[in-house]
Amino acid sequence: MIRSTRTAVLLALFLLVGALPGKAAWVFGNELHTQCGKAPPPFAYGYIFGLIDVYDQKQGYFCLPSSVKGEQLFDVVCRYIDAHPDERHLPASVLAYRALRLAWPCSQ
Repeated sequence: MIRSTRTAVLLALFLLVGALPGKAAWVFGNELHTQCGKAPPPFAYGYIFGLIDVYDQKQGYFCLPSSVKGEQLFDVVCRYIDAHPDERHLPASVLAYRALRLAWPCSQ
């Protein structure tokens, strides 16, 4: 049973994504690059913050300091995408992961 509106919306998005033919990723670097350049960039903010939730920091993908601000995360990802036009055809999640890992690697 669906317990909340949020759950219903997420379920609808997953069904929609599954119904899209030939698209293995939802957002690509070119699309996020365009969104990063908009003011204000609510889609880009939400997308990046959502990815941070997905990449569980406890797994060692990247290690954010407790003092990091949301704007810094946004800046790091958008600057990486801007600086690597040759990678913009890749899924935006891959580019965000690379940017965050370069900026805040975990000590091994």
